[in-house]
Amino acid sequence: MRVLWLVMLLGCGGARSAPTSDENPDWLAGTWRVGEGPGGDFEVWGRDEGGGFVGLSANVDAAGRVTRPELMWIEPGARALVAMPGGQRTRFALGERESRSLRFEAPQHDSPKWIRYRRDGDTLEASIGDTTDPMATWRFQRVPGDPMVQRTRVEVCRRGDMMQVTQSGCYCASLLACGVVDDPVPLRVAIVDNSCDACEPASGECPHESVVQLDDGECGTRDAITLLRADLR
Repeated sequence: MRVLWLVMLLGCGGARSAPTSDENPDWLAGTWRVGEGPGGDFEVWGRDEGGGFVGLSANVDAAGRVTRPELMWIEPGARALVAMPGGQRTRFALGERESRSLRFEAPQHDSPKWIRYRRDGDTLEASIGDTTDPMATWRFQRVPGDPMVQRTRVEVCRRGDMMQVTQSGCYCASLLACGVVDDPVPLRVAIVDNSCDACEPASGECPHESVVQLDDGECGTRDAITLLRADLR
């Protein structure tokens, strides 16, 4: 069985007021899929304890291999969406909010310049574009299995401009992606775990940023919030 771990490392920060239910996109939470049969395009979204929403977009092929992973995070109150392909972040500020619909915009970004999510029943429509008309649209269907959220401990080691992130445990990890955002929860990590005869801790690297507070060559453990999604296929 494959297991998807979305690990969000906690940083230090003061308390904040919780966004209201009207501000939070609870309708986005869950597992969404394009296509039928083995594999397909997936998005998994779950609410973190600070009121934001963490997500992973990825493709799973028929053999269970995960490609094109991208971490995302929606700030509390849906103030913005932070896209983190390859750990490099772009902030899309909230442009329009309607019932079960959010549009985020980053006019300074090369492409895309906006991202929109809209839910209708068990269908989630995700669109991106540079002008008024979308240049790509995905229509996801809700699939059974909501993510579970729990705290864990992870090790982070800085190596120059990069940092190595390790989740202890027994994994057959074919993917570890991570990224940093400007928030009391600064680091996000996604781990895809496949069934196998031998396993080991999951590890990967992403760009280091000062908010992680590690000197070059230094290692340390961090509290983590782990969002677990089982059997993504």
